[in-house]
Amino acid sequence: MSPFIALLSGINLGKPRVKLDRRARCFEELHFTGVATFIASGNVIFSSPSSDGRKLARQIEPPLATPLGDDVDPFVRTRAEVAAVAALSPFAPADLRDPATTFT
Repeated sequence: MSPFIALLSGINLGKPRVKLDRRARCFEELHFTGVATFIASGNVIFSSPSSDGRKLARQIEPPLATPLGDDVDPFVRTRAEVAAVAALSPFAPADLRDPATTFT
């Protein structure tokens, strides 16, 4: 089983509002395991025997769109992909300290 994170674009930022248990149930009904929601962010952690994130995103989209009444654009990433983004430091340290290039 491969662990994934589904980032559900636009969920709970205004509308559509989806309760955590309903979101988790959608994933469980697709027979994913280890399903856990991550706060009210729209993110869901799950495991699947598939290793194809794009295929999983296409599989997740229809069941979420129907109960929500809106299109949901899922982004499915592996744990390693999310960790790589979190570790990324695209800005030079000097830029981070410069008030002209930061929000305070």
